[in-house]
Amino acid sequence: MTTLVKKSNDNNFIKKIIIPAFYGFIKYDINLSIHNSVGELLFSTDKTARWLGFKNYNDAIKNRELVWKKMLTFAPKEFHELHNKYIMDNKKILDVIWFNQNDNKLYLGTSEPLLNINGDALGYKTIRREIKMISNKNIIETKFKSHNNYKMLPLENIQEIKLTQNEEQVLFMLINGCTQQEMSEHLKCSRSFIAKIINEGLCPKFSINGSASKMLIEKAINAGYSNFIPKEMFKNYFVLSF
Repeated sequence: MTTLVKKSNDNNFIKKIIIPAFYGFIKYDINLSIHNSVGELLFSTDKTARWLGFKNYNDAIKNRELVWKKMLTFAPKEFHELHNKYIMDNKKILDVIWFNQNDNKLYLGTSEPLLNINGDALGYKTIRREIKMISNKNIIETKFKSHNNYKMLPLENIQEIKLTQNEEQVLFMLINGCTQQEMSEHLKCSRSFIAKIINEGLCPKFSINGSASKMLIEKAINAGYSNFIPKEMFKNYFVLSF
């Protein structure tokens, strides 16, 4: 009974004190939502409501149970529980990057605990932003623009290193310190297949004779590939920034 009373009091504080400060954002072009301690939706902008499949904020609030089902299409229940527990227990901001298979876009969600005057976490506010994948051309263009002494060249005159989907993922994991065994487990293939991708695929494309993973990593980082995250890495995994 005490827990139910506390939850009710927390919700009332959020609804009467915190949410009114955000009413002005309802029509803004921003994905913003406010939730209680267990993740139930208490407020959102119209854009977030449409993102969840509703007409507007009022429509979403009237269908809270359906909102929860919609949220489960973005991530499993266990993820939401972990997400909420971290914010409520640690009272810290949490960044989450995920690939949304419903619209094939990448998002960054930043959740911030909502505190009362005593410093107790009552719920949280989340802002979601669409983020773009970095393509080879983006990397090359950024690299040239960052050096004032270099003359800008038309992108069509620059030779891109064309990588296969497997090569992109292996290179990403290689740069980030994964072993060949870890790569094989992630890609569900043999370790020898990973070695073949590195030795016969990546090394020749980066003008490296033979097998030299350290040199490959160095060349890839210098070329800007440390900023490149393959889209496939987000299909079944969440990246939590603690």
